[in-house]
Amino acid sequence: MKKSLRYLREIILKILYELEINKMSTLGSLLERYGEHMHEEDLEFIKVRAEGIVENKVSIEKLLDELSVEWPTERMVLTDKLIMEIAIFEINFLGLSPSIAINEAVELSKLYGTEKSYKFVNGILSKVASSKKS
Repeated sequence: MKKSLRYLREIILKILYELEINKMSTLGSLLERYGEHMHEEDLEFIKVRAEGIVENKVSIEKLLDELSVEWPTERMVLTDKLIMEIAIFEINFLGLSPSIAINEAVELSKLYGTEKSYKFVNGILSKVASSKKS
């Protein structure tokens, strides 16, 4: 049974989080574990994003650092940073509408961040959307 796109983004967040905190984990093993009982299209959605974010992490974090001048990525709440990485990848590499990516990121940050996370995420990603237009 196919899952909602928000649920799939939650899985991506969990995979990225585990990669950050558990240096023994590999992307391949996590994709295998999370995708074990998943519809093929859902697994492909997760795989494209997770692999793309990992491959482009340096440029995504560089953009985040440029846009959040007063709050560098190393000081960010990890879940906030990872949620924004998903949205930035979707906007800049997959061409997803910024409004959709930002909305999804804000909703994820309400679930997984602090009580102020969604405002921070929205503010930074709004800058991403603005930089995309220019």
